[in-house]
Amino acid sequence: MLNLRRRGRSVVVGGVLAGAIAASMTLTAPAGAQTTKSANNLIIGSGSSTSYNVMQAMDLLFNNSLGCYMTQPAGTTQTYNFSCASNNEGEQVGEGYTENPINDIAVEEPALGSSAGIQQIEYGGPGNDGSTPHNPTAPVNFARSSRQYKSTDYPGLNFVGYAADGVSWVTWPVHGGKDTPSFGVTDLSQAQLKGIWGGTITNWDQVGGTAGNICVYTAQLSSGTEATWASGLGYSSPTTLNAYVNSLTTAPKGCKTPTGISYADSHTLPENQTYPVIKVGDEANAIYFFSYGKYQVLCNSKPVSSLCDNGIKSDIPTVGEINGIPENPSTILGTGGEQFPIVRDIYNVYSNGSFSPSLNAQYGFPAATAATINYVSEIGFICKGQLDASNAKVINPSTSNWYQTDIDDVISSQGFVPLPLQTTEDINTVDTPASAVLAADGDTTYSPNDPITGSTTAANEAISDPTGYCQVWTTDGNAAP
Repeated sequence: MLNLRRRGRSVVVGGVLAGAIAASMTLTAPAGAQTTKSANNLIIGSGSSTSYNVMQAMDLLFNNSLGCYMTQPAGTTQTYNFSCASNNEGEQVGEGYTENPINDIAVEEPALGSSAGIQQIEYGGPGNDGSTPHNPTAPVNFARSSRQYKSTDYPGLNFVGYAADGVSWVTWPVHGGKDTPSFGVTDLSQAQLKGIWGGTITNWDQVGGTAGNICVYTAQLSSGTEATWASGLGYSSPTTLNAYVNSLTTAPKGCKTPTGISYADSHTLPENQTYPVIKVGDEANAIYFFSYGKYQVLCNSKPVSSLCDNGIKSDIPTVGEINGIPENPSTILGTGGEQFPIVRDIYNVYSNGSFSPSLNAQYGFPAATAATINYVSEIGFICKGQLDASNAKVINPSTSNWYQTDIDDVISSQGFVPLPLQTTEDINTVDTPASAVLAADGDTTYSPNDPITGSTTAANEAISDPTGYCQVWTTDGNAAP
């Protein structure tokens, strides 16, 4: 085990930090002073609401990991650009293994939805062909995604799955002390669920409940949970899944909408939030879908989040089975003999640079930075095995735990299921893996932190498929837009 000396560091996480840094540049500097680019890097994530909190917690673990010593030795000028000390007191880098060697900072921008975050990466090219710019797009380094890649995604993206999740349906079998029409309905098949969201099954007595119109809820189109649910029920797209709800100009009898709001608008909710159902008093006949991980944090916790029950502790929704299979970590991973039917990985998405601005000027986007690769790629902080050159576990000096244990704990604390060790990471052919991106970048800063050998000779660049805790898919084979 490494015995690394820790120095204190306070960290601010969230999108506020990026704005604070920009604002600080406008402050008046003393005479003769001059600001310069930071020696460390700001790594900005955006996208999924589902993985927003888990990545915020991961950011904190990463930001607090041991990096280089920044206090310059006595008799020399102290730098204020977050550069490493010239003598690197404490020997935190070099042959010593570190997770975050130059004290990079990771932050998360507020959630826009998985597809929106992916489009922020896709729209990050220079657009130098004179075409009309895409939607206003802030710079981000990676996208949080709770959906798998699509054939319509641009080529040049790698999706790195670091945790598993399931999506199931929820109802309120009891409301106000009385049984509701969904009482006794504990299991629905995928075919039945497709019929409910498609409008061919409209009454609870058609699926084993009592008479009462089913009040169907859905989520916004940019939602990764929505995309997963649509795919799991056999719909071609979220738009197709939402077609029935959007077609209803008036609420079915027994379904409630707020005054002045259409059924479609009032029954399209933020993903993984059921408080609007309760707020309007529509629990008795309602059905919605919910992430397993988010349900554990919002609804199956003490105290229950108001995003789940609107502050009414008797109105917590109940999760149903699909095809007779309950939703739990064992069935989500498929390790107990049963596989839950609708599962997904939780991903971080980075650009591998193969969709080049030089070749695709209108759409092309640059490769992820080396700092981004070091954090969220398949050979980065979240995914690698955290072993040093002697095959000893790298210990987090703040907790005295193996780093991988702390990473698993972050994932579990947010309700998701950590992935087991993978013997291979490529799910489809990854033409441009993270190692190739680092090699093309000529990286030397992060190479000493290789997850396999601990070598200081650009070892990351030499390993195209290291053993780790993530799986990676790529859009390299997709058609260009």
